Amino acid sequence: MTNQSFSPAPHILIVDDERTTRLALTEVFGQSGFQTNSAATGQEALQKLQNQAFDAVILDMHLSDAVTGLDILGVAQEIAPDTAFIVLTGYATTESAIMALRSGAYDYLQKPVSLQLIIETAQLALAKRAERLREKDAMRLLRQAFTTLSDEAPPAPKLKPEINRRDVPTAVVTSLYTVGDITLDDQRQRVTCAHQELTLTPIEYKLLHYLVQHPHVVFSYTALAEISHEMPDLDESEARALLRTHIYRLRRKLEHKKKTPLQTVRGRGVVLQDE
Repeated sequence: MTNQSFSPAPHILIVDDERTTRLALTEVFGQSGFQTNSAATGQEALQKLQNQAFDAVILDMHLSDAVTGLDILGVAQEIAPDTAFIVLTGYATTESAIMALRSGAYDYLQKPVSLQLIIETAQLALAKRAERLREKDAMRLLRQAFTTLSDEAPPAPKLKPEINRRDVPTAVVTSLYTVGDITLDDQRQRVTCAHQELTLTPIEYKLLHYLVQHPHVVFSYTALAEISHEMPDLDESEARALLRTHIYRLRRKLEHKKKTPLQTVRGRGVVLQDE
């Protein structure tokens, strides 16, 4: 299982009405260096969020009392705006995924899900949270400086992705694709990288299958979300939140000699290179 060092140890709240799930997550997070706390109901979770600061929350969407996971996400924007939420559900739908992401969840995982994936997702969420807090601090210092100088910062230019979901290229009709060290055999549903066979999830396979058809093209997250999840109505930030874990795991699986052909282009999207 992946371990990551944090100082001080991140504090995580586990919210699930299934006792066995709470105990399993509490144990595995504790072994991975987290401080843990748990709640069996939505009401208990809200009380703990009001009384204590948490770095992250593992949140079951469907709880046994009247307070749902979406209710908690809504209130959390007021009482815990800097906490990273990872949503778990056994009843995933497109609508519930979009609602969770729009309500501030970092990621949305469907049960059954491995404990390792939950840990990895939490670590990614904490890294993103730390980055976001650093950016907030930097912006606060900049505002203070501009106030002192009685000046205003010019707005940052917005970079438009090369490819958006309305300009998705037509797929090439073939069954064998090769990009650099990557070979994808669509007929056999087999992927190799540097002659090593890879095990991909269905979402990872969909993403790679499309990217190998269009190497060197930068795709927005909205375009990739339409391909991987058939969600055409997400904006770029929502699509990025939906795909960030899938892209991260796919990038790691394609890594060879400490390099990976799958790159993110800041402000634009994702591109597959052949070297």
